[in-house]
Amino acid sequence: MPAPASAGGVAHAEQVLWEDVVYGAAEGTLLAVLSVLTVWQALDALGWTSGTAGKLGVALLAVVANPIAPMIGHMGLHAAIDADGYQLPPYSVSPEVPRTVRPAA
Repeated sequence: MPAPASAGGVAHAEQVLWEDVVYGAAEGTLLAVLSVLTVWQALDALGWTSGTAGKLGVALLAVVANPIAPMIGHMGLHAAIDADGYQLPPYSVSPEVPRTVRPAA
């Protein structure tokens, strides 16, 4: 299959600005910050951040847990790429990815 035609001129600049700058910055911020804040808030709600040692421990745990969110996201992405290298739409019907139907309980 031939490669898709790439945009040129102003369209290319808009594409780079959106996909690389805006989308990249938003995704990078979410992946770097959201998981740390989630772990911090969850453990703070449990009272683990009451003292200095607790705050340091929770901060360390949050930073160590930070790579988990991108790892899970990339695992899902690679599972959704077909043999030709194209990303499958969510819940696609494909011979390579059989769908299962469970009877209602």
